[in-house]
Amino acid sequence: PRSTPKPSSAASDVYKRQSFNNNLMRAIPYINWTMCVNTIPENSLPLTISSFLSSARCLCLNYVKICLQEAALGQTTVPRERAPRIVFERLKLARAMSNDKDTRTKEDDNKGKRLAESIFFRTYEQIKELDLTLLRPIKPQGSAPFLCFEVIFKGENVVGEGGPYRQLFSDISAELQPSAISAGYTDNRSSALHLLCPTPNNKHKQGESQDKYTFTPSAKSTADLLLYECLGILMGCCIRTGVRLSLDLAPIVWKQIVGEPLNITDLEGLDKSFVNIPEFLLDCKLTKENFEAYCGETFTTILSDESTTELIPDGANIPVTDERREEYAELLLKARLTESKLQCNAVRK
Repeated sequence: PRSTPKPSSAASDVYKRQSFNNNLMRAIPYINWTMCVNTIPENSLPLTISSFLSSARCLCLNYVKICLQEAALGQTTVPRERAPRIVFERLKLARAMSNDKDTRTKEDDNKGKRLAESIFFRTYEQIKELDLTLLRPIKPQGSAPFLCFEVIFKGENVVGEGGPYRQLFSDISAELQPSAISAGYTDNRSSALHLLCPTPNNKHKQGESQDKYTFTPSAKSTADLLLYECLGILMGCCIRTGVRLSLDLAPIVWKQIVGEPLNITDLEGLDKSFVNIPEFLLDCKLTKENFEAYCGETFTTILSDESTTELIPDGANIPVTDERREEYAELLLKARLTESKLQCNAVRK
């Protein structure tokens, strides 16, 4: 009798993945999405099913991911009597920003003033006083607007609730990442926020993702990280209610936000000119004398916002020698891959 041919390895993998997703679909109602570990240490196992699925997202098919997301959002909703209110006087803020353009004295003082006059900072000041669980509403039935909070624009004749809510996210997007169209309107406020900066590929118009932005590596003070936390809250509102923040973040930023591991290829979309440096340091065939004469570097590196950071204590005063070039290459790569780690972790909160 003719033997039955064994399925190919590819067909077997597809079958296993489909079986995993079919079983996962049946298990969704029994997964507790309210118990999730936000940060899983490297080289450790996730402690809950929801955390495991986050780590194993590459195995989930799109229709299963949609069901998982709907289940997670549904289980974490909170009943509320009314939506929290956030109030703005946009006309007053616009006049203040217009006056600031004419008074450029004491730049540091003006920068603090412009920050306080930004829509994003006014949003942060009001959101930090709220019970954040109230920003997880049950989705309304029918045509009622789905809002995490109500937006009031004082002095403006606005009808309805959905319009101001969407407009707020549009205004914040323009402040965080000014486009060529909106730059004239928001340049003062965006320069004061300094939460996003163009990637080196964007600034130099080379490599991949030439229109992308990244989190500013030097924005790591306690006050800055609180603003990034607020940005993460607003991103959560977007996921929950379907409103949009129009931010062109580099892929390396998104991977960190969702907890995916990074490698040197991720830097291609951030800073193409940097990628060849570690490879050169590890593979160069120069003699010791020629390397040290050619290199002339210290244990520092320049980050995406053109700030300089030391790779080791007192690194600015320690030259890179031939004996330590491998160490220097590893530290360079680590510094650039993790330059926005603090900011991404704040957003994830």
